[in-house]
Amino acid sequence: MADQQASWGASDAGHRRDLTALPGDLGQRGRDLLSGQMLLTLRWITILTLLAITVIWPMAARSPFETWHLVASFAVYTLVLQSVLRHAAPRDWSVVLALLDLIVVGLLYALGGALNGPIIALAVLSATMTSVFMSAPATITYTLGLCLSITVASLTLPGWTGSQADIQFLGGQLIILAIAGVGMRLLTARVESEQRQASSEAMRAARIAERDRARTDFIATVSHELRTPLTATHAGLALLSASGSDRLTAPERELLANSRRNVDRLGRLIDDLLAMNHLEAGTLRLDIEPVDLAHVAASAVAAVQPLATAKGQRIETDLPGSLRVPGDRHRLEQVLLNLLSNAHRHTGPGATIRVSGSSDPGWATITVTDDGPGVRSSDLGRLFTFGAIPPSNGGTGLGLVIVDRLVRLHGGRVSATQVPTGGLSLTIALPRTDPVVGR
Repeated sequence: MADQQASWGASDAGHRRDLTALPGDLGQRGRDLLSGQMLLTLRWITILTLLAITVIWPMAARSPFETWHLVASFAVYTLVLQSVLRHAAPRDWSVVLALLDLIVVGLLYALGGALNGPIIALAVLSATMTSVFMSAPATITYTLGLCLSITVASLTLPGWTGSQADIQFLGGQLIILAIAGVGMRLLTARVESEQRQASSEAMRAARIAERDRARTDFIATVSHELRTPLTATHAGLALLSASGSDRLTAPERELLANSRRNVDRLGRLIDDLLAMNHLEAGTLRLDIEPVDLAHVAASAVAAVQPLATAKGQRIETDLPGSLRVPGDRHRLEQVLLNLLSNAHRHTGPGATIRVSGSSDPGWATITVTDDGPGVRSSDLGRLFTFGAIPPSNGGTGLGLVIVDRLVRLHGGRVSATQVPTGGLSLTIALPRTDPVVGR
């Protein structure tokens, strides 16, 4: 593997694969948790600990070599490897290092001359480190080879008698080696699996976020591009209506009025798209000022009145002289237009739409009631969730969702109730104190 290097030392070396070699940081062995620098640190902690133990509490020599000499030799071997690999050409040294450790540890264990010597800790260290970068089959093979090496070395020790105690002690050491090698491989596999899953989820979330950003930018661009010709069309129709309506026939005047209504409807649709876009992105801000909610409601009724008249509907109002609240005038008008448009769309010809208002010391409320078919009781709680109820009667499904979100940005609340005689009643309640939410 030419693009991977197992190295030790200051260049983030150790029994590992290069952390930058694999695309997306996937497939690397024990990334972060078991990186090469951590493995090198583990190796040196083990060596220095063994060296301190064998120097402070020397064992009775059963060979020409003191135990601490053997541990020091392993430390020198490690230093030499670090130096060589730091200056070696990039390549995968993992297998070479594993085989060298296998030979050196087996040799040192044999030279130690003691079945219960501390050199076995170096064998455990080798099995642990090797399992991090090897595959499961290779780890099992290597661990078996290490166990075989320790077994052969044990049989040649001067203190080996072949007694039951010796066999049990050797069996215990081999079990520890197997657990260290295979157990660490299982742990590494678990870490790799969790990292792959986390990486996959992060990539999926990034793709979703990118799609959301692209959608947001697209909607904003298209909405702004539509608004320019729409404004010109609206101005042209208004000029034509003001200057030439007396020269038009009745069918032509009706066509002109219908064109103006549809332009107004398209304008409100663009407003809804832009508002929803900002609400989803969390970028919509309110321009709070004292607002007469009754006056805003009257303006909204006037805007929707031509649509209602064309459909043979009647709009009745019962508004107090003043309903002053702190709020964003434009957004509150959008709320009331959406409520009225919803009632207009979902009621038939000859229907009556009622707009009423009231207040108490803490809240101001506006209620829009229609005598249409209403909705099922089970759907009342889902009216303000986008997509929960399929759009009908030419709607987009955005109107009431935007109503709910804009009202909540004002610190208010929206409720829906069934009218006993048939129809739907939608109420917005706004605080009469300055809302902090949504600013």
